[in-house]
Amino acid sequence: MPTYQILKIFISSPGDVDREREYAEKVIANVNESCKDSLGLYLDCDNWKNLPALTPTNTETIQGMINEYIMQCNIFLLILNKRLGSEEPNIKKSRMEIEIDIAIKKRIEDRRFMILSYFRNIPHDNDRVIKR
Repeated sequence: MPTYQILKIFISSPGDVDREREYAEKVIANVNESCKDSLGLYLDCDNWKNLPALTPTNTETIQGMINEYIMQCNIFLLILNKRLGSEEPNIKKSRMEIEIDIAIKKRIEDRRFMILSYFRNIPHDNDRVIKR
């Protein structure tokens, strides 16, 4: 039975890129099916929607538990469109901004940690520009 090196991938994405997140998961599954034996590598992919049920204690939050999960990953895949996710209560940042901060911190500490990003191609914003 072959032994595989496991690389953990966390997909960080708001609700307006569900299709792109599903596509990324399918691509990762296809890579596993077609290349894991020749590369000796298995890509273990998760996002906040399919992590096991998280039950925080009185001193932790679900977001804090997700942040810890990100710190255990090898790859952080960011998928964006127009939204930055919902705000974390009592904090002026969205949950996604917090996850990005965690990934950047991890990248500074571990140069092998990879941050990949995908931005949906959106039409030009036709809002009027106010000149001052």
